[in-house]
Amino acid sequence: TNVVNTQGAAKISRISADDFNRLYDRLVVRRTSKNKRARRQVTTVVSVNSAEDAKALQQASEAARLEKTRHQEQLECDAKIASTVKRLRFARNLRGLARLTHCNPHQLAFQLVDATEEEQRQILLVVK
Repeated sequence: TNVVNTQGAAKISRISADDFNRLYDRLVVRRTSKNKRARRQVTTVVSVNSAEDAKALQQASEAARLEKTRHQEQLECDAKIASTVKRLRFARNLRGLARLTHCNPHQLAFQLVDATEEEQRQILLVVK
């Protein structure tokens, strides 16, 4: 069973730069397409009379709302990307430790990133 565990840990712990870059690009491309979609929805209309002025005012308020929503989505996406990148780098750095303990480096990284400092110490003591 040790041979199987070692092979399984080696397969799981292989995080190539291509996988890392592919995931990062996919997350960035998603955010970029959301930005473009929100910008397409935001249009300004030159008004000629008061009815069109009211309509333009409504569209301007809708545009402001969409811009605020887009900004919030961008912040959430940036936070998600930063968290994912941090976890992947952490998992890549924990590969050797995980291989020695026959543990999944991703699982170990996710637990350590999400844990408080005290929980991190406890996890590392258990792993050692």
